[in-house]
Amino acid sequence: MLLVNQQNKVINDSSPIALFCFKRLDTLKRCVESLRNCPEAIHSDLFIFSDAGSNEIQNQKVGEVRAFLDSLTGFKSINIVYRSSNLGVDYNIIQGIQEMAEMHEKFIIIEDDLVVSKQFLGFMNAGLKHFETFENVLTLSAFNCIQIPKKYIWDCYFAQRTNPWGWGTWSHKIKDVDWDLAKKNHLLLNRAEMKAFDVWGSDRSRMLKRTIKGEIRAWDIRLDYYQFKKNMLTAYSTKNMVENIGFNDLEASNTNGYNRYKSGLDYFNTLHFHFSDLLIFNPKIKKRFIAKNSFFARCKTWLYKLIKYKNI
Repeated sequence: MLLVNQQNKVINDSSPIALFCFKRLDTLKRCVESLRNCPEAIHSDLFIFSDAGSNEIQNQKVGEVRAFLDSLTGFKSINIVYRSSNLGVDYNIIQGIQEMAEMHEKFIIIEDDLVVSKQFLGFMNAGLKHFETFENVLTLSAFNCIQIPKKYIWDCYFAQRTNPWGWGTWSHKIKDVDWDLAKKNHLLLNRAEMKAFDVWGSDRSRMLKRTIKGEIRAWDIRLDYYQFKKNMLTAYSTKNMVENIGFNDLEASNTNGYNRYKSGLDYFNTLHFHFSDLLIFNPKIKKRFIAKNSFFARCKTWLYKLIKYKNI
């Protein structure tokens, strides 16, 4: 976002962008191109965290990705971290977030299977500036997949659940996140806490359980659990500015099958976003948000997956 002071001098207030990638060159190219289409890109510092492969086949694909990264232009600066060993989808991102938090007061996070609208960086910069002093707001998300009531006047709403598809945060809020769940099996024995954790989505305790047991490598559920314990919020855009193009991709690490959150990009023209200073839940939005993450919604997902793979 660009601000103008009283002397009509342009002040660059664009937050740095952290882009995480591995071996998917096709989706990465589309991701980068969508970022470059944002007017704020040329004023934004881009930090890329490229994970290494764990075998020869993966390293060949990683090499193709890194050759593409070496030729990138279109941003204020491009800073690339080439991992020397394979950290995995979880710790490449976790360490990258920690590294960004050491260097910057606020920053934007995006992964290589996401494409964004032209308004994405404008929204993120405006929201990161507005909510910086709101200690109860942990993250800002530009993703939305629920219907917003017609009379709702704000450009954001609040939920007690994070979303990893195009988001931003502040170093002083995220630096205390406990990312290590390896020694927290006792959490799963507290049924009352797990029930409360599932209020904003019946899949949350299951994801936490599978992550603790090492069955999946989900980094975002760790952030989600921290947000729950601290009673913090995510500010969501009312318009969708992020699309995940990684589903059904054999190269995907964590996304496969049917995407129940599928939502096309919203196209609109605005230079100003209106954010509420009252951190309250809209009843209709909360109900629709929880329904989207309900057991019934998950059952529909499983059914679509069953039909899909049965017909292959």
